[in-house]
Amino acid sequence: MRIQLVTSAWRFQEALPLLLLAFGRLSALPEWQRRYLTDDTTQLWTLNEGNQLVGIVGMHQTTPQVGELTHIAVNPEHRLRGLGRWLVEGLQRQHPSIARWWCETDDDAVAFYRRLGWTATPVRSPHPGWRPRYRCEGESN
Repeated sequence: MRIQLVTSAWRFQEALPLLLLAFGRLSALPEWQRRYLTDDTTQLWTLNEGNQLVGIVGMHQTTPQVGELTHIAVNPEHRLRGLGRWLVEGLQRQHPSIARWWCETDDDAVAFYRRLGWTATPVRSPHPGWRPRYRCEGESN
């Protein structure tokens, strides 16, 4: 398996099905495509097994020592194999200067971050009626 930085529009399009799993709404796509392809502090990485895309992870470096995990998704056919952990740890290896990582997630994924050893703190949902949200924080391994 290998983790690769997405640097072109065609590679971004290849990652699109997994990105849609990660953020769930098409309206966010143009802004994230712009950020991932033009902002030096925001990156999208893919995880490939052979020629098959099995996962994606996105990040934004908020300060020299702090990174935000912006998106993560594993192809449903490849889940429960530790690939989510592999993505996070691979991203951390690519950015050794980042000591602290954080993300905001919902109740579906909070257990994943806790298994990574991250803390999870409930945060106020941006919209009434939304599912519970959490700010998860962890340190590089």
